[in-house]
Amino acid sequence: DVQTAMKLAKRGYKGPEASCVEKLSSLATSQVGFNENDTYEKLMTRQGAEVAEILVQRLAEVIEKAGDCQVILSSSWRRPHHRNRRRLLENRIAHYLGKPFHFHSATPMYREERTAADRLETVGEYVADFCTDSKEKLGLVRVLMLEDFFITPMDGWKCRGHSVA
Repeated sequence: DVQTAMKLAKRGYKGPEASCVEKLSSLATSQVGFNENDTYEKLMTRQGAEVAEILVQRLAEVIEKAGDCQVILSSSWRRPHHRNRRRLLENRIAHYLGKPFHFHSATPMYREERTAADRLETVGEYVADFCTDSKEKLGLVRVLMLEDFFITPMDGWKCRGHSVA
C-alpha cells in the first residue's frame, strides 16, 4: 500500500522490501501524464486495500472492449497463497462487468521470477505453448499484456540475449 511505503521511506527503511518501498514511494509522486492530471498515488492502493478500484474498473473496461477473449493471470497472484486476493480481484472485475468473471488460466509457476526478463519469458512460453497446444488451427493470435515488470523501466535489460528498449 502506497501510504505504508511512503511512511517507511521517510523513516529510512532498510529491510528486505527496501527496494520496493523506494520504488513505490518515488513513483507515487510522479506525474501520470497521458491526459491524467494527477500523480500515480491516485492509482495505488491505500488503507490496506488489496486492489485499486480505479484500476480494476479500467481493467474491466479493457476486458469488455476486447470482446471474446481469454484473460490469463501472470502476476504473483497466481500463486496458491494469493488465492483470496485473486478471488477478490475476480469479484471486483465481475462487479464492473456486470456478470460473473474468472481468469481462464494462469501462467505456470515452474520458475522463480525475480526480474522483468523472467516474467517476460514465462508469458512468452505460455503463449507459445497455447498456440502449439490449441486444438483448432489458429490464425492471427492477438496478445494484450498488462504488466508492471516488477516496476522496472522498459529499457536497460535483456531477455534471452535481446536488449529491451
